[in-house]
Amino acid sequence: MSEVADKQRLDRDFTELYRAHLRDVLGGVAALPGDRREALIMRFALGMDNREISRALGRTEGATKVLIHRAIKQLQQGLDES
Repeated sequence: MSEVADKQRLDRDFTELYRAHLRDVLGGVAALPGDRREALIMRFALGMDNREISRALGRTEGATKVLIHRAIKQLQQGLDES
């Protein structure tokens, strides 16, 4: 194979792996309980800080930090199992 063909194959393989991983992550987020899912989306998709999230969810900042930490931990455990 030529170098160009090798690179194209590697690019396709990487894209397939990336898409599979992204599907796993999105599926894991979707499987989280509502408050954890909402907190993660606000933090990482919307870029909100803990103060903004705590106001939106009606929680203290401390409770929000714990919520996000637990959501990340639960998501990580789910991804490790898959």
